[in-house]
Amino acid sequence: MAEHGSESLASSGNPLLNCEGHFEIIQRCVIHEVPHKWKNVGTALGLTYTKTEAIQTEFSSNHDRFVEVLRKWLRNESGTGDQPRTLNTLLQALDSCDCRPEAKDLKEAFSELAIGNTEDCQSDPHSKEEKWTLRKLKATDEGDVLRALGIELFAYWNDFATFLGVESFVTEAISVSSQRLRDHFASVVEKWLIGDHGTGKKDRNWKTILEAVDAIGIGSFCTTIESRAKNIFDK
Repeated sequence: MAEHGSESLASSGNPLLNCEGHFEIIQRCVIHEVPHKWKNVGTALGLTYTKTEAIQTEFSSNHDRFVEVLRKWLRNESGTGDQPRTLNTLLQALDSCDCRPEAKDLKEAFSELAIGNTEDCQSDPHSKEEKWTLRKLKATDEGDVLRALGIELFAYWNDFATFLGVESFVTEAISVSSQRLRDHFASVVEKWLIGDHGTGKKDRNWKTILEAVDAIGIGSFCTTIESRAKNIFDK
């Protein structure tokens, strides 16, 4: 097995991975390229047989199965092993499953990300993110937040909640409270804004929201949503 860990990434070493900041990169470099390797990679990462069998039963496509494997692993759910959730762990798992080209692409993508982050740190910390995105949102902003997000995200309400930091017991309760995706989505936003139990500790601002939208992997909507949000909140 190649010693990925010996080749450090520029200024980032062996970064801890998370759904919010890294899933889009992993999806682009790995999941889209080798979806049929989902079970091999999942096993190499430490997922139990029971866990992978449950995923295979629940999802019909290899792509969706791979997405679920990595989401569960990144969230450190039970039955997903105790290996550190780092880039090197993922690279080694890919390498062991004969996914070396994908491991190489992933490593290069993180290298570019690390270089970009270094450049950002040397300049104005808010130069690439407008200050309106950092303003704290309150419960009274719910209507405007929903208006800015629009209907495009209704079908992705569960993913959106996950990337905001909302725990599964909250989304499960929401899912049985109504049959309408619109209601599910509105409940997520409402509970997150007021800081209900199980909704995570991330900053309640548009930066967090836009990162969650981006992490879902529907980039075509990101620009539209950001533009609407800016028109409403950049005052």
